[in-house]
Amino acid sequence: MLSLDNPFWQYSLQVYANSKVREICLQLQDEFSLNVNLLLLGGWTANQNIQLSAEDYCQLGQMIAPLEQQGIRPLRQIRRNLSLRTLFNNVWQEELRQRVLNVELFAEQIEQALLYAKLQETPRFYAASTTKTEQLRRNLQAYMQAANIQESEALQLAVQALVKVLATES
Repeated sequence: MLSLDNPFWQYSLQVYANSKVREICLQLQDEFSLNVNLLLLGGWTANQNIQLSAEDYCQLGQMIAPLEQQGIRPLRQIRRNLSLRTLFNNVWQEELRQRVLNVELFAEQIEQALLYAKLQETPRFYAASTTKTEQLRRNLQAYMQAANIQESEALQLAVQALVKVLATES
């Protein structure tokens, strides 16, 4: 049975409450198609002194891909569409948008529970003595490598900003 309320989820709730973390994660999601949960996983594992490799990120990404592609992304699109224009009574439309958001967040929580469970069952490489900031940087670099994203100044700046803000949050 998946543990929905796990340490990774609690970490994510804590750091995502920071509007700067939210803003940077959503920028990386929208501009570079990165998964916010995998970004946050880089921060949580850095706090646990766990080093993730590009191969780890590939495996984790493949594991959550069905939920991400068939559940979370369609829900996100529906929610965003409801925010773009008035389709019917504003009060009911906002209520519907909020309910879709709640389902989307529940799906995100399930995705995080899957990631957490996988990390619990798989032996991890614990980083040699390094700072959490450096470990976070390494974990996110491994994710960028796994995502096979074209390096750009915008990407580098956003990742650096995320490292900086997550390092101060955790």
